[in-house]
Amino acid sequence: LFRSLAAARVAHIGDIIPRLEDLSGCDEAKEWGLALARDITLYRSGKIKWDHVAEVGVTVFGPPGCGKTQLAMSLARTLSVPAVFTSYAIWQSNREGHLGDLLSEMRRSMAEAVSRAPALWFCDEVDSLPNRNSDDLRHREWYVAVTNGLLEISERAARPGVIILGAAN
Repeated sequence: LFRSLAAARVAHIGDIIPRLEDLSGCDEAKEWGLALARDITLYRSGKIKWDHVAEVGVTVFGPPGCGKTQLAMSLARTLSVPAVFTSYAIWQSNREGHLGDLLSEMRRSMAEAVSRAPALWFCDEVDSLPNRNSDDLRHREWYVAVTNGLLEISERAARPGVIILGAAN
């Protein structure tokens, strides 16, 4: 059952999803995505290395329902790449939800994206993670470990060919 759920989190975006250039609004994010598409074309043709693809990790923010997930799907379609959808809630629901289980699912989702590179790794609701520097943070050790795990897998060298898109409210 777990394998089938994990497989369902990888989407190959079809023609029903609009291309990035056809979206209205989100102009700044759309500009970034279209510039990224040009670089991905150069990367695929061998004209530039992954290290020279600009801005392969960004977070978009806006109120609920403003189209952040739609942006991710449209970006994947425009780039013609598979998308791995994940979130803190998905990580937390892995097995028993212990810290090791959570970190394991976080790493598994990134490994899935790396195995399909070039790919998009879309992490929804990144604002679910509290600020690890907050004076009032309960369970500080937990969140420091989660944040450090996220930083570890998000390093460009740790994810060749993977674009990270985070979404926050």
